[in-house]
Amino acid sequence: MPRGIPKNKLRKDELEHRTSFLQALTAWGTDAKALKVSEISRTTLYRWKQDPDFLTEYTQCKKDFGENIEHKAYQLVLHMLTPEVIDKKVEYNKDARYFQTLTMFVLNGMFPEKYKDHKGAEQEASDVMKTFRQAIKEAKKPTEKQTNEKKQEDFDISDILRKE
Repeated sequence: MPRGIPKNKLRKDELEHRTSFLQALTAWGTDAKALKVSEISRTTLYRWKQDPDFLTEYTQCKKDFGENIEHKAYQLVLHMLTPEVIDKKVEYNKDARYFQTLTMFVLNGMFPEKYKDHKGAEQEASDVMKTFRQAIKEAKKPTEKQTNEKKQEDFDISDILRKE
């Protein structure tokens, strides 16, 4: 009967620690908090991240946390934008704009490909034209050799004028 642990199998306690860490990561979203909650050392996490299977699970937990935050952000925005009738007047939450800003910052950080501003074709064309104009200006500037030749010509002309 073979001794030891098969190559792709984990010991029961290590599997429990990994599971504990990944659950904490899904709940808290940061390595630091998940490490603290699951009582795992940072060096252990670095070692685990060398395993492609763990890295796949780790990435999925990060994504799950992001989707959870996204869901909560949607709920918050909907709540803040829902008008209330107070003394027969329709009123919106006066602090709604602050929560919307916070929500956008969180979503930009969690899903940049989805929520960050992307330059449109017009902006990209404008950037290309700006770069092109700068290149033309640089090309029109005299080179150092041309500048030295110009100085030499100025010197020769001034010598000639002094002699007369």
